[in-house]
Amino acid sequence: MKSMTHKGYTLIELLVSISIFAVVMLAATSAYLAFIDANRRAQTTATIMNSLFFAVDSMARDIRTGNNYSCAGGCAASGVSSISFTDANGCSVTYAMLATTIVKSVSGPGCTTQTNSAVTDPTVTVNSLLYYVRGSTAHDALQPNVTVVIAGQATVPNSTTVVPFQIETGATQRLPDL
Repeated sequence: MKSMTHKGYTLIELLVSISIFAVVMLAATSAYLAFIDANRRAQTTATIMNSLFFAVDSMARDIRTGNNYSCAGGCAASGVSSISFTDANGCSVTYAMLATTIVKSVSGPGCTTQTNSAVTDPTVTVNSLLYYVRGSTAHDALQPNVTVVIAGQATVPNSTTVVPFQIETGATQRLPDL
């Protein structure tokens, strides 16, 4: 007579394999959730920085197409914290730092008046805003050139993540200084 052998897994073997599977899935799930959180923060930071770059680009474009630059305290080689000029439409435009925000003021006949309109996003804290202006005097044989240096930090909403930044851009007047 043949003896009967039972084929299959024992209850203990099944419990051990299910336990190992549960531990591996728990680790994989926590890593996946951490990745999603890091990705969300990175996307938010990129959005904030894109907003800042847009503001700086808009400011540089206004400066580039403007003329008759004047600065608070004179446009010397050292940095100044505000700049005024006449834009392409003949409006008087001023960019300055108010508290921790870059603001724009526009005035003049036929212009839409703005007073201290915020240029930067509320999540951006500007610690330093400097303009370096060269060639602002008419007929000085120097093409007007403005270098803007902005330093500060951006705070990711609903987070403690703070991203420091320092941006430098230049704008050369398009009109020839003859």
